[in-house]
Amino acid sequence: MHSVADRIKGLEETVKGFRIEDLSKNEAFISTLTHASQAAIRSHQQEKLDALRNAVLNVATDSGPDENVQLMFVNLVDSLTPLHLRILNFFQNPSRPTGENPIRVMHSMGTPARALEEAMPELRGRQEVYELVARDLHAAGLLSSNSLTGMVTWQGMYEKRTTNLGDQFIRFITLPA
Repeated sequence: MHSVADRIKGLEETVKGFRIEDLSKNEAFISTLTHASQAAIRSHQQEKLDALRNAVLNVATDSGPDENVQLMFVNLVDSLTPLHLRILNFFQNPSRPTGENPIRVMHSMGTPARALEEAMPELRGRQEVYELVARDLHAAGLLSSNSLTGMVTWQGMYEKRTTNLGDQFIRFITLPA
């Protein structure tokens, strides 16, 4: 709550036309703040606390989706793990390894799982875990595929896999600019 309060005070200085006193009349803000606060009480994980704080700030600045989607997104943050959030972020903009031989790469095949394991070595040998996460994210409408093990070209390994809803969710839980 202190983090949210501090950031909201800062918004008054950085966002044109933003006034803290207007928030007391903003029902969407009050609902989101209440739901996010309840979710924050149930978590000690900094990634989730940051996501919840950012969601509240996005609603305060009126840069979030509609009210129904806002509450669905807050509930998603509550139900997902930090690993879900990291994997979703990765698949929004998968990074290719540097220094790859372009000739070899053009003729290579692989899986999105391989790209994920290269980016997050702590997931090597934990396919059951990240496949479960992928299924959860797909079921929530945030990832376009429920499996990461399908063979694709090397370029396909590094394609964006988030849906439009997934992109909205990521924006909603990211600190407003």
